[in-house]
This record gives sequence, C-alpha cells and structure tokens, in this order.
Amino acid sequence: MKTAAILLAAGTSKRFGTSNKLMGMFRGRPLITHAAETLREFAPDQLIAVVSNLDMASELDGFTCIPVNGVFAAQSASLRIGVEFARLAGADRVIIALADMPFITKPMLRGLCVKCTVNNGSIATDGHKRSPPACFPREYFETLTNLQGDRGARKLLWEIPDNALVSVNECELADVDTVDDLIRLQ
Repeated sequence: MKTAAILLAAGTSKRFGTSNKLMGMFRGRPLITHAAETLREFAPDQLIAVVSNLDMASELDGFTCIPVNGVFAAQSASLRIGVEFARLAGADRVIIALADMPFITKPMLRGLCVKCTVNNGSIATDGHKRSPPACFPREYFETLTNLQGDRGARKLLWEIPDNALVSVNECELADVDTVDDLIRLQ
C-alpha cells in the first residue's frame, strides 16, 4: 500500500499567545521538527505538511508543504487539503499526525499501518482516549474530505473498531497547546 503521511501544521495557536507555537523552542529545536523528524524516519512513500505559514518549510525537509489560504482555517480544512493532495498523488492510505505532538514514535506509526486495513482505519490510544496519529485507508478519503468545523476527524476516531487501536504510553500522546504545556513537557 502506498502510504502518505500528513503533518497538520496550520493551526492558529490561539491558546499559545502571539507567537507561532510550532516554531517555539522545545528541547533545543523548534517544536514542529520533532513530529516531522519521526515521520521522516518512518519513511512513508510521501511526506505532506499542511502549513499556515511557508516560513515553517525550512524545518520540513523532504515534505511537500501545502499552504492553507486565509487567516484562519478550521482543522477540517487542513485535513481536507492534505487528504486530497495524497489522493491525487495515488496514496492508498494516509497517516495523519499533528505537528504539536513531539513524542510520536516510529513503532506507533508502524502499529497504525499494521492495524489499518482496506476497510478500517486505526488510531492510537492510551487506554483512556483515542488520539492522533491515525491511519485511514482510501475508502475513508471521501469522508475525510467532507468533514467540516474545527474538530477534524474526532467523530471518526470513535467509530474505529477496538481491534484497530494501537496502545501507546500516555506521554506519547502529549500535545502542546499553551506556553505552560511547552514548559511542562520539557
């Protein structure tokens, strides 16, 4: 199966303050580089980043960077753009990851691909919540490109069968929303 990894990096960082949280320093590097590096090391067939600012492209070697037009785009718009690009490029499945999650791992991504079938997606879980990253086969592409609002694929995550869940450590699902999160996770 041809796999495209989509890094969603077009949020507005409202809770972070006035600066772009993805360019905030985390363990000596911009936050965005952590998830991007893991995706690069995982080596899918294609790397796609949906970004709000092309200035981030300098941190995304190997990614095709697709800018989101407009000052604010709902998460579903970013998802839609990334999935449509992957579909046109011939992807059979997409791994969707968030750029503000610095602790995703290659074993997690491998597990998602193993559990993703032609008919069902797969999702990470810590036993309490279901959270990106997630993997969806081509059969989901139309549904993903028709999502609306700022919840992204959240509803779809709960429709994924239990046998397609990839168990991970709670810290692997940590994300950065605020400056305090960034400091706490250091």
